[in-house]
Amino acid sequence: MPQVTVVIPVHDSETFLAATLESVRQQSLEDIEIICVDDGSTDGSAAILAEHAAADARVKVITFADNRSTLQARKAGVAAASGEFLMFLDADDYYEPDACKSAVTALRNLDADIVHFPTNLIPAPNTSKTTIEFTTRLLQPFTDSLDGFQIAEACFGERRFSWFLWNKIFDTELVRRAYTYIADDAFETISEDCHLFFIIAALARRLAGITGPPLVNYRLGFGHTAQAEITPERLRWFTGQKDVAEAIAAFAAGRDARYNLLALTVRKAFVNQTVRAWLLTLPPEQAAAGFKLLRQAWEPDELATCLYENFHFRLEKEEQLRHKAREFKRQAAELQAELDKRPSRKWGKR
Repeated sequence: MPQVTVVIPVHDSETFLAATLESVRQQSLEDIEIICVDDGSTDGSAAILAEHAAADARVKVITFADNRSTLQARKAGVAAASGEFLMFLDADDYYEPDACKSAVTALRNLDADIVHFPTNLIPAPNTSKTTIEFTTRLLQPFTDSLDGFQIAEACFGERRFSWFLWNKIFDTELVRRAYTYIADDAFETISEDCHLFFIIAALARRLAGITGPPLVNYRLGFGHTAQAEITPERLRWFTGQKDVAEAIAAFAAGRDARYNLLALTVRKAFVNQTVRAWLLTLPPEQAAAGFKLLRQAWEPDELATCLYENFHFRLEKEEQLRHKAREFKRQAAELQAELDKRPSRKWGKR
């Protein structure tokens, strides 16, 4: 049995795929299994996978004839995994040489079934400062040890760490159990990490975090995380979070009330994200079409609440800016008045 299985979902990932695979194949811990799931790629990804599988017996390839989503690609990888522990890696990211060794060692030493490890963020040149700062906060190191419900509460209620799967190592059987709650025909193209990790967190015994050098390098603004102009079609993609929210709520309904409250928190966060995308980034001429999508996705009461909160937030910010502008003008006028009282100075050669 390999010590760890690394599951890599692949969909049209030819740009960075070879580098990703090399980073896993060159791990200092050699006792690993690498399962790549080709999720209906139409570019050169299949050829790259075949080349690496031929060169390294640890690389195994599962091929989907059509695109079934990252959620299902990971599920197939988990089902085929034979490692004691499990790690996920996106096809455009890459590991540091000791990533697997350090993660396995931490999981054993900390008596946990999930370990959260540090990430190095690599933003694309055109990534906005706001996006970089937001993602940096999401990826901040987490060093506590949590048991039972504390795990889900810290992630989804207190937002002390993210639900990303690729900056953690798991006990394989824990993830396998979690996937029994996800239907084989579930097709999620956004926030699928959130769905799976909510279930994992609810089933987990203990999560611990470690500090130190980053183990994974996360490319932001490349590939599937590339920033795109908000259009009604892209806003429709955002509203796909409704399916994720409902799936999480259905799972939480079978547990105690605390998980139901966390599921509502997740849903509200999704509503807020889609509303802010419509309010702040959708071009004005497309606002009407975009709002119809919001009406189709979310309930009127939650949509109205979120709209009020966002408009109120914007008005507060605008008032703060107006106040700062007035204060700047006042200070500038006082400074000019002081300068006017001083004798003029002529500058020239001495």
